[in-house]
Amino acid sequence: MSGGWEPPDTGASPGLPPPTQTPDRRQSRPTIDGAIGAGSGALLAAGVVIGVNDGWNRPATAISGALLLAAGFAASLLLDGSWRALRCAGVATGAVGIAALAVAIPSPDSGSFARAVLLLATIGYGVVWLAPGFRRHPVMLTIGLLTAAGLLTDLAGGIGLAGDLALRDEPSFSSEGEAQPEVLLLCGLAYVLVMRALDRRGDDRTATSFAVAGLVAVATAAASFVFLVGAFAAEGSLLLAAVVGVVVCIVGAASGRRATTWWGAALSVAGAGSFTVNVADLSSQRTEGAALVLAGAVVLAAAALVGRRRRVSDGSGARP
Repeated sequence: MSGGWEPPDTGASPGLPPPTQTPDRRQSRPTIDGAIGAGSGALLAAGVVIGVNDGWNRPATAISGALLLAAGFAASLLLDGSWRALRCAGVATGAVGIAALAVAIPSPDSGSFARAVLLLATIGYGVVWLAPGFRRHPVMLTIGLLTAAGLLTDLAGGIGLAGDLALRDEPSFSSEGEAQPEVLLLCGLAYVLVMRALDRRGDDRTATSFAVAGLVAVATAAASFVFLVGAFAAEGSLLLAAVVGVVVCIVGAASGRRATTWWGAALSVAGAGSFTVNVADLSSQRTEGAALVLAGAVVLAAAALVGRRRRVSDGSGARP
């Protein structure tokens, strides 16, 4: 996947999407100055927010966030493509500014501080994505999708939609209980499915935002099974991870997106292996190893047979 900090060039170039794609739907090609400019802008903006806080100063944080967002808007509106590093720095500055505002507005003494921050951040990135200057910018959309997934996960845990365990509803970003990675996993899957629909419409730019957000959500959920739920999660959760991985892999291959395809394959294999070991309830390493070998062989045979059948049916794998 290519970079998305700088709006794409409008001129036609070899290798770019067909003319049916409008310029605002194309993914821009990454550049060295743009990438370094974005990183530098994020570093500068973070330094400003940290520097104005002597302990915890909500008004100073809010003011600095508003100024950073205004500076990002100005850079995106006033600078042309020759100042790519500065324009990309403006995007990063604006993104940090929205985060600072989201943290500064709600009271840290409220009973749902983290939830309020996620809600404000989701709204902020969504509004900015529609506003002039940052209109349809993939970075703003990607961050907004991730905060939305976090908000849905928090809501599901808090009201018990995903299980009996609930997230702690206190002014903190951590939780004493166990989170609900299944909800985050399904959010990632939904994002990948939306990515496929956008790819079919030729909207590469927006589709990539959903692809990145989906992969991050899926990866975070997979890690949560280990670090939050435990190395041996419930069999249903592990089976769900394997199924979601298969779907992500299939959708990624259909869209020609390598990262999505490989990430889905890795998730499906890891979920299938963990499910096998957990269901077997084995006590020795030899038997655990034998179970993993069996699971790997079954998955490999299924993939080989499906791939062989598809290639023979379309003629790509038939012998001369």
